[in-house]
Amino acid sequence: MQIQIADQRPALTLTLGLAKKLQDPLLPQWEEEMTKMLVEVTRKFHGSLTSHSVTMGLRTTIGILSLGLQIASEGAVDPDFWLAELRAGGIKGVAQRTTALLKELTSLPASEEVFPAGNTAENPRQLLLLYIKEGYQRLMENLNTRKANQKAIALAQWMLNNTTSGKVARRDVEATLGPDPIAETVFGFVIPRECHIDLKYVPDLAEIWHKDPTLEDDVDLLDFDIPDFHIVLPPRLYNTARKNYDAFVQKVPEDLRCALVYKGRDWFERFVEKGSSRSKKTESAVDPLEPTEEELKEIDALLAGDDDDFSFAAEFNRKLEEELSLDTLVPPAPKPAKKTAPKTGTKKSASGKAAPKAAKKPANKAPTKKKS
Repeated sequence: MQIQIADQRPALTLTLGLAKKLQDPLLPQWEEEMTKMLVEVTRKFHGSLTSHSVTMGLRTTIGILSLGLQIASEGAVDPDFWLAELRAGGIKGVAQRTTALLKELTSLPASEEVFPAGNTAENPRQLLLLYIKEGYQRLMENLNTRKANQKAIALAQWMLNNTTSGKVARRDVEATLGPDPIAETVFGFVIPRECHIDLKYVPDLAEIWHKDPTLEDDVDLLDFDIPDFHIVLPPRLYNTARKNYDAFVQKVPEDLRCALVYKGRDWFERFVEKGSSRSKKTESAVDPLEPTEEELKEIDALLAGDDDDFSFAAEFNRKLEEELSLDTLVPPAPKPAKKTAPKTGTKKSASGKAAPKAAKKPANKAPTKKKS
């Protein structure tokens, strides 16, 4: 190793620097081959031979050859190995490694669509410029993703052709799987039925897709799981379903089983969960917009508190309950009036004190005349 790993220069630059240091006799030949390649790359990727296009063409040429050297070393930073590779294949041989890998990439599906519609051919030149910019690691990540897509599509097609539930789905794809189904959607339809899971625990895939039509266009299918698809089973049913799933996997062709594993977890682990033995229905069957019992308790506690923010709501609810009570909606029958004797006694004033009794005036007597 002649350099440190921290060196960020392109692989070709490091390799030619080592060749100059060692005074490699093939340097003049490589320079001549690179000049011819520069002219060809500039015309194909950047148009006419102007000073600006030649500068861009040189960057592209270095990028193509650097990718080829990294492909040969499988991403390892090893100028000694790269120099040996350059000596063995020359400039043309290193460039062919990059173009061959790019052809393999474009031959693989970019998504998991089981029935791709129309012409989805990609532009290899644009992809090459993209990966020259993003680097070897990103190129290999995309290549591995596309290989996984190819396996998933092959497994989905096997399920549709070789299982009872898959053949049912093929009769009306859009009604059972939604528009333009991907492989994961097929798995979500076929596997629960092949594992004999009660369908009341399984979400309706077509309903999931039709609920939000934007999912068809906006979701990046390169890294995708079925939205809102989750199965919760009671322990007894969960254990039985797990056994049935393992038996079903044994029926799948061995070279396609890897399509059921994502980031180290198989399909069953990703989408099926063991619920409580008390619960008879799945959590997925409950409307997600309905508040849970704990949320309702929290709301009641807030409304019952003295917080000013909720005082108006609490008063409003109290009045609403009064207005909707049976006493207000169905007034009670009037009671018969009771005859009562007139009350005697003192009247109270507005202040609550007894009013003072008026003094009795003596009766006015007619004046008598004195006899004379």
